[in-house]
Amino acid sequence: MSARSLYAVLFYGPPAVAGLTVIGSFFFAKRRWGFLVPLGALILLGVDLAALAAMFRR
Repeated sequence: MSARSLYAVLFYGPPAVAGLTVIGSFFFAKRRWGFLVPLGALILLGVDLAALAAMFRR
């Protein structure tokens, strides 16, 4: 994977994660483990932010 395509995934991925989190939260909100959907999204967004910071640290 080239650096340009990796940057595109890291830059344009978070809106998709946010949208899927909203949709997933509607489906899993009444379940006992439903809090894992937004928690997983926060973890993914944190990893994304760390990867972007590491890319531009040079």
